[in-house]
Parts: sequence; structure tokens; C-alpha cells
Amino acid sequence: MAKGPRNRVDWSAVVSGHALLPRRWDRDLRSLVKDEGVGRECRRSIRQRPSKKLYGFNGFEECWLSNRNRVRLEIRRSSMVVNRSRCFAGLWLAIWATVAVTSCGGHPSIGVQVATDAATASPPNESATARSILSALRKRSPTAFPAGLAQSFESLPDGLRPRFTVGKPSARIRFPDISLAAVHIEDVGSDAAIDVALQDALIVDAEPAEGYVVYPNAHASGATLLHHALPDGLEDYLSFETAPKTPEISYKLSLRNGVAGLRLISGALELLDATGTPRLRVSPPYIVGADGTQTNALLAVEGCAYDRSGAPPWGRKVTPPGAKTCTVRVSWNDDVAYPAVLDPRWTTTATSMVASRTTRAPPG
Repeated sequence: MAKGPRNRVDWSAVVSGHALLPRRWDRDLRSLVKDEGVGRECRRSIRQRPSKKLYGFNGFEECWLSNRNRVRLEIRRSSMVVNRSRCFAGLWLAIWATVAVTSCGGHPSIGVQVATDAATASPPNESATARSILSALRKRSPTAFPAGLAQSFESLPDGLRPRFTVGKPSARIRFPDISLAAVHIEDVGSDAAIDVALQDALIVDAEPAEGYVVYPNAHASGATLLHHALPDGLEDYLSFETAPKTPEISYKLSLRNGVAGLRLISGALELLDATGTPRLRVSPPYIVGADGTQTNALLAVEGCAYDRSGAPPWGRKVTPPGAKTCTVRVSWNDDVAYPAVLDPRWTTTATSMVASRTTRAPPG
């Protein structure tokens, strides 16, 4: 379902009270920002740090994000009321159509069939905007965006959860309802979990379709962010129409329950439990240019200590990260032909551990 104007907010204007907010946020978010304690507290913090840029997790947005669960819950409550009203309106319309056809001598099943066809034309939470973006990207690069595996997405108070009808997922995933917030990834077998948020992201609504969650033009560079839901995690795409000022992006990685250490080896980042077993993994990223050339990207970790040894991780002391949050940076050469698509992948190790252990058994 196509939505109104893109939800890109000038937070400096919000602070001064002159923001042009997206239509559906205008009443709820403006009042929360200006009148609630959140807004007052954040305006004070930004006045104390006027030199901070107002993108990503800096300045006013960083302050607002610390209260985002309450704010987004209020916004979602109001939108749920609107959506519920629309659902009831659609139901009454279907009933009216059935009664009208019957009273005119037609067959009741005709009206029911019309309503059924309208309801099953596409999944109820699928976005026409997202389908259009996916279609355009697949025409440009037919092999870059495979068919989606998630049959639908369940709406949660603070995001979207993919539903798979085939197989048993090894990961629990929650996609955020705005691009500025974090994806939650959890290993089902161990409960090890992380939150991953794209830095320098703008505030753009999630647009689910065909097994993907799309955030149009959600990065400060203008790139579109796409999450491909997988049973073992997600494939993260950033589609750049033009070359960014700097050929790199970064993520804020928050270490949650069950993650005791990090290991950077062969271009991949592993997240280990207390026994040294890899539970979650970031595969070596790459970028595909307009000419079809695939270029390997470089993965780097900042703000946390990590293991660099090439020895198997089992049976060795886990290197403590020393912090709960890190920066994961992805960079690439600047000779890529644009438009281009960057492809990092965040998954559990459930499918790769079997092969890993057959070739490199843990000691002891």
C-alpha cells in the first residue's frame, strides 16, 4: 500500500519547532517531541552540543531514540486505531455488496467473491512501494535480489517479524518499523542475540513486500536499505544510485544475552558464546557494480576487543569485548561502477557449523 510523503525528518527543525513532519506523524510525534519530557530533555541536550550533526545516533535523534519504545508505541496505537477503522469499513462494504447483489436478484456468492478477490489480491501488509522498488532493482540486476522466503510479516508493537511456512528457522528476527532503529537477531539454539542499527540512517517507514523489508532512500547517501528475511537471519542490501562521498558504511552493533566475545577471521565476524562456540556470524561482504563486477568489501570492528587468531575458537579463552556496543564498518574500493548494491549478511551459524566442525573439530 503506497504511503504519503517519505518520512525524512529535519531534526534541527523539530528542535526549533518548525519541522515539516510526515502526514501521519504530524499530530502524535509533534506533540510528543514538543510537549512531553522527552522533547524538553532532548532540546536541552542539543543546545549543550550544538556542533553535533543531526544524523544517525547523534544529537537530538540519539536522545529521542533512548525513549523510542514509548514514543513508537504511542504512534502505533494511534495508527492501529486508524487501521482497525479501515478493516471494519471494508467488512461493512463486503456485507453491503452481498446484500445489494442478493436484493437485485443476483447470486449472493458473486458479492462474496468480489470481496474475497479484493482481499486476496496481495497480502494485507504488503507495500506497493516496496514491490515497485524490488521490481526495478531486479530488472537492473536480475540475480542480486533472489525470491523472498518469508511468506508474510507479523506486526509487533515495535517492528515486524517474518513468518516462514517451510522448515524451522534457526533465528528469531525483528525488523524495526523505522530505518533508524535496530534489527534484533537471536540464535534459537543458544539465545545469543545482537541488535544491529545502520548508522547515518534517516527516519523512513518499513515497507514489507515479497519477503523483504524495504526502507526507500533511508541512508544519508540516498541509498535504499533492504532486509531480505532468511530462516537463519537476514541479508542486508544497500542500493546506491550514485557513489557515496566515502565508500563505506557502518553499523552500531549492540551485544545482548549470550554473546561473550567476537572473532574476526578471513573477512568474517563471528560472535561467540562463553564456551567459544560461534553462534552468530557476519559473512564477508561484497558490492556488485552496474557492470556486474563483484568486489569484496572490508569488514572492520571498532570500539570492542576481538580475537584475531586463526586457530579454532573451541577450547580457548574467549577474548572479552570490553564494551556492550561496537561499530562494524564496511568499506570498499572507490572504483566501483554505480548504481551498485552492497551485500552484508547477518545469520546464525546453525547451517555452517556442521561443515566447520567436520573440518576443524574442537580440541579435547
